[in-house]
Amino acid sequence: MTDPTSSSREKGLFAAVFLISVAALALQVLQMRIFAFALWQHLAFLVISIAILGFGASGSFLSLFGFLRNRRGGNSAAVAGILFAITAFAGPLLLTHHAELLFGEGKVAVDFFKDFDKGRVALYLLVFMLPYFFAGYVISLALIKEKERVSTLYFVNLLGSGLGCFVLFATFEPLGAEGSLLVTVAMGAVIGAFAAESKGLRVVSGIVAVLLLTGLPFAEKIFPFDVADSKFIASYTKDYSNRIQDPAQTPGLTDRSPIAISKSAWTPLGRLQYLTDTRFKKFGLHQGILFQDGDAPGIMPAKDDPASVKDLHAIGYEIEPKPKVLVIGIGGGLDLRYAVDLEAKDITGVEINPRTLKFFEGEFKDWHGLLERRQDMKLIAAEGRTFIRRTRQKYDLIQMSGVDTYTALSSGAYVLSESYL
Repeated sequence: MTDPTSSSREKGLFAAVFLISVAALALQVLQMRIFAFALWQHLAFLVISIAILGFGASGSFLSLFGFLRNRRGGNSAAVAGILFAITAFAGPLLLTHHAELLFGEGKVAVDFFKDFDKGRVALYLLVFMLPYFFAGYVISLALIKEKERVSTLYFVNLLGSGLGCFVLFATFEPLGAEGSLLVTVAMGAVIGAFAAESKGLRVVSGIVAVLLLTGLPFAEKIFPFDVADSKFIASYTKDYSNRIQDPAQTPGLTDRSPIAISKSAWTPLGRLQYLTDTRFKKFGLHQGILFQDGDAPGIMPAKDDPASVKDLHAIGYEIEPKPKVLVIGIGGGLDLRYAVDLEAKDITGVEINPRTLKFFEGEFKDWHGLLERRQDMKLIAAEGRTFIRRTRQKYDLIQMSGVDTYTALSSGAYVLSESYL
């Protein structure tokens, strides 16, 4: 006869493994996006190393301290889930509010780490490793407790991990990185509600999860992620804000308030930020720019700013006047502007990031005015190489201007996935 208590404990551990697997993988993908924006893109791939370090450390820890394996599995999983939530919350909080603790800047830095790079790296790894340590602890404990069901547990783990890779596609745009982080962290806390054998632990787990989710409306204030000072957008806005405030450089300018980002959005492919300022034209600057992860600027000309036929972007139109054009990577729309101004007979734009198209067709439609001038323009959300392989259309001119980006998904020195575009 099956023991109902034993069956309930088993189901609780399975639920814990599934939830922590979803949360751990979602956290990895999310941290890649955050690091690529708030730090630098080549640091993003360190997330994988940090996660593996945490998982490996948890297994070693359980191996060394055997008495922990004899504790009640459900309660131990619940405690580890709560600690996952706390540590996954604490790392980004330090990154946004007290980066000096991690990077040794300012008076807050501990003297030992201030001039010791290896110490700062160790602290950096430790802070961001801890949630993966507790995630690995839950999975390792479940494998120890349910030796007879290892294959099923492994399946649940893989299922949760696979789902975790895609969670952000549903949460990233409506909630941003900040809200997605709170949801991911809460998934760890809620483990106790399923796995804990103690009523008190179930209550604590529920309270922690509810408190985290209650913070969703204030997520941007809790985690005010800002771009790294070394990124192009930071130096650009600072430089031109200084120019605007200097009467000698901008004579006759009445509005001298600092430059502000017009629109921004977190997407799974990068953080998009649009800078549009009507004051720019008064002193010879571009009027609009699209930034991806704080870099890779793409010009977005205003509708009253015509393209120059002497620009390098127009060279294809010298070879083939009024061509049938395919633009891969529309960015801010500069290549589309040349296609419209130089009277291309047919224009197709392909953009890998659907949110970029939404901005182009929505919020900034009146700014660039291209869709009004060419209503027959076709804009498609797709990866350029895949689109070309599938289409049966032939083009006179295929234009790819600056399709290289410094997002965490770009090629070259920032390899996470190769690009053969």
